[in-house]
Amino acid sequence: AILPKKIISSRPGTRSLSTASLRKTEDWLAYKPYVQLIMDAENEKISAMTQCVLDAENHYNQCLDDYVRQAESSDLRRKEMQHKKWTERVAEPLQKTIESYIDTQTSEDIEKRRRWLLQQYLEYCNKKGSAFMRDYDSSEYDPFINRLCKQYLRVSTPVFKDPLLQQYQKRYEEEKVALHCETGRLYSAKEINELNLQKLPRAPLGRHTMNTVEWLKTPYGYIESDVRLKSRQKVRGSINQGTLDFKTWAGTKYPPGIFSTERNICHKRMFADKTSSVPAYSKH
Repeated sequence: AILPKKIISSRPGTRSLSTASLRKTEDWLAYKPYVQLIMDAENEKISAMTQCVLDAENHYNQCLDDYVRQAESSDLRRKEMQHKKWTERVAEPLQKTIESYIDTQTSEDIEKRRRWLLQQYLEYCNKKGSAFMRDYDSSEYDPFINRLCKQYLRVSTPVFKDPLLQQYQKRYEEEKVALHCETGRLYSAKEINELNLQKLPRAPLGRHTMNTVEWLKTPYGYIESDVRLKSRQKVRGSINQGTLDFKTWAGTKYPPGIFSTERNICHKRMFADKTSSVPAYSKH
């Protein structure tokens, strides 16, 4: 025969509980009211929605970082290509032209010029004892008399296809052709640039209406500008002066009085000048 198992207490002196009692206790501890269940369900929904927003934000930030990184790399690549084109089209041809011009100047001519300048300096020092930049006599010795003119150190090159000025040159050519068709004459780059400048307001004493050459030619205290002349006409009242001769109109068949009567024009009262027989100050 199988004997029933006895529930042995884990601690001495404690009362043993049955399996049903333990299950009831666990159910009571795990029991939640209906309101708590609703709140838990809503919290789960809110957590799911918040997680969706966070995932979308993280995805957006990642896409934005990728776009910025790609834009920076493309910008760097564009600058590298522009630098390469500028080096091939502008820098290298200009460098070759300058080197070819310098190579034409022989070392013998340069050395001869240097020796001649040094000889003049030594002769002046032996004659005067010393030579200073502020105390030398230009009639006897001028160190700048043999200075080369800058125009001899210039080189002429064809028009370069500069990639940095490509858009400007294309716009200039289009405007040049358009103005040539409208006016019939060719405009220079300087004239086209002046036409594209924003028109500034004309001030009476401003330099907006003339260039630097005309401004230097104007005398001191010059105020005879168009704006000043118009302003003076307003002050003098010449703007309200008419060309109608009222004396001639008064001698016609329809004088101004008839016109004023028909139009009911009110005029100021005019009194005749009368001399008073009573003196201004009389003794009473």
